[in-house]
Amino acid sequence: FAGIETAFGNFLDGEREAVGASGPVRGGLAPYVARKLEAFVNRNYARPLQLEELATIAGLSRYHFAASFRQTFGVPPHRYLVQKRVEAAKRA
Repeated sequence: FAGIETAFGNFLDGEREAVGASGPVRGGLAPYVARKLEAFVNRNYARPLQLEELATIAGLSRYHFAASFRQTFGVPPHRYLVQKRVEAAKRA
């Protein structure tokens, strides 16, 4: 039952995050996929990352992933990765 409660809680968290001031947000990545990708990029930004690899993690085609990523994060995947690398360089 704990696993079901966790999954349901994650689903509800995603539903709450997907509702904006003008109602439900359409398109973009599911909140749990966005968190998973963000964590993956934060762990692996220093190595070359391919769009295909990120799309596979999200379970989407490259085209659908790129469009959904941009809608969710506000920038294309490559720019997001570059921003993470610049932030890390500034901290070093």
